[in-house]
Amino acid sequence: MAAVSTRAEKPRSWAGRLALIAYLIIAVAIGLEVLLRVFPSAIPLRLLRHFDDKLRISIAQRLGMPTRLMVREIARDDGGPPLFMSLPHVTYPLDERDPGGPVIIMDDRGFCNSPAAQNPPIDAITVGGSISWCVAVPPDGTWTARLGQLSGLRTYNMSVPGVGPYEYLQVVKQFGAALHQRGACIDDDTMRKQRSGQPLHVESIDLGE
Repeated sequence: MAAVSTRAEKPRSWAGRLALIAYLIIAVAIGLEVLLRVFPSAIPLRLLRHFDDKLRISIAQRLGMPTRLMVREIARDDGGPPLFMSLPHVTYPLDERDPGGPVIIMDDRGFCNSPAAQNPPIDAITVGGSISWCVAVPPDGTWTARLGQLSGLRTYNMSVPGVGPYEYLQVVKQFGAALHQRGACIDDDTMRKQRSGQPLHVESIDLGE
């Protein structure tokens, strides 16, 4: 009878161990989720992109990081791929490596300009990518703002990070005409040429009076 009792206890013992392991896994999972919700900055950015969509957006918002809810799609007339740009008055971190640090706020049109720069009349607009946008510099520190300070012209920055010359033209067509500016400067392929030591190439478009 003792031997029979021992054999009967073994399945129970394994069942108890499996149940304990399952409880531990559930407890660890719940603990991690609570920890990451309370301290979202502990999540590596490479890991965050694999999270559930809603949870990822929620955590990114708490970290002050940009999400797709902060952009809008702009219609285009050249048959190109979808073009997205920032919504007006959206807040972005000045330095993406420091989401909790200083921020920049987009203007009434969704571009990166100081409040004083966005009011007509505008003499010239500039459009480009990340380098022309407010990457690690405030709106009054971009080359667009410096151009206005040095020339005495009223300049307005229409740069959109992450796109190229075809998108720049779409932005100018849709937003430039309303400002009645005299010209536009397109900063083309800045990043590649700066890395290769080539001079910055800026094209000027005369839009008339």
